[in-house]
Amino acid sequence: DAEAAVKALDDSTVKGRVIKVQIAKASMGRPREDYRGRGGFRVKIRGLSEGVDWREIKDTFRKSGDVSYANVTGEEGIAEFSSEEDRERA
Repeated sequence: DAEAAVKALDDSTVKGRVIKVQIAKASMGRPREDYRGRGGFRVKIRGLSEGVDWREIKDTFRKSGDVSYANVTGEEGIAEFSSEEDRERA
């Protein structure tokens, strides 16, 4: 399930910094298991080091499945999967 997916990469290290991974939340801050962004299922990454870019996020999360979109803004990032099953493997 999605909780198992978050456990796989939460507290992992990217560029020497420990990151936090959680299921992205829909508007109003409420979690939704089926939250979809541009066309996929999202996880949110917090605690990224300066200089981490979307390509590194995409490469890191690609181990879990098809990453259709990745973005980084400051110390936070998003990885979006094309299916719930891929997000769960994350």
